[in-house]
Amino acid sequence: MTAVDIMITEKPYPLKCIILTAANPILTNPNSTKVKKAFENLELLVVHDLFMTQTAQCADYIIPAASFMERTELFVHDIFQTINLTKKVISFPDCSDEYQFWHDLAVRLGAGDYYPWKDETELNRWLLEPTGITLEELYARPEGIPYKPITYNKWQKTPFSTPSGKVEFVSQYLENMGYDRLPVYKSPQYLRNPDVKYPYVLTTGARSVLYYHSRYREIPRFRTAIPEPEMEMHPKDCKELGIIDGDRVKVTSCKGEINIKVKTVSENAIVPGVVHILHGWNEADANALTIDDVNDPVSGFPLSKSVPVNIKKYNSQ
Repeated sequence: MTAVDIMITEKPYPLKCIILTAANPILTNPNSTKVKKAFENLELLVVHDLFMTQTAQCADYIIPAASFMERTELFVHDIFQTINLTKKVISFPDCSDEYQFWHDLAVRLGAGDYYPWKDETELNRWLLEPTGITLEELYARPEGIPYKPITYNKWQKTPFSTPSGKVEFVSQYLENMGYDRLPVYKSPQYLRNPDVKYPYVLTTGARSVLYYHSRYREIPRFRTAIPEPEMEMHPKDCKELGIIDGDRVKVTSCKGEINIKVKTVSENAIVPGVVHILHGWNEADANALTIDDVNDPVSGFPLSKSVPVNIKKYNSQ
């Protein structure tokens, strides 16, 4: 059972308040209609964010967050194995970084002992203690400081972090958890139990060079390149449905429906019978179609890559 289910059913206990930082689950979680219903069932929803997201629009309180230019933040570059520090260049009195937000809330609730550092600078000093690197050194080295030397061919001296120390095609870990120790292909549900009402398969979750989940669509320059949501279709499917590039269609799944413009792609870009929609668009929310109660049996990941859908040419009349 997910938090969304608990918010709606109040079982095994009621969940009445959610505080979100830098999250937009109404657009990024599967079955977004259900997610919105769950948030509407709360007594209190607080959102700490930079923008008036679709989730923030449902909130009782919206707390303005600090951007990356308004905070001094540590980050680790895994490839070059360096610790880096972003520097604050501007600040606004009503905006807070994540640590300050949770610290101040904890203090007011009498739980300040769990946040003993007065601000992010103190927290960063504490985080750096095991490395022997200081904040002052990082300020002077904007390119970052290596936290350990880069080594090559580690596998020759150090085994992999698996029970056998080798690359495992047969997983003892999975077997111990009660799953097949050797990965076995099992056909998806839409092939095992096809539904004639939904003859097409929707895939979502592909990445865009401009957008990340629901982020950056408020940037006008990005919108000039990809101004609106589109559904990619194979030319064969478009011809069979009497659809041309730029037509609008109604896409329906067992969870909901959206209205979206069609983009006819090359024959090599997608297979016939499959369509693709980039998620994160409020104007045509792909997650209004995705399914949250059919999950991968091992990872528990919801169905977002093979959603049975129906497609009809949109008639505005």
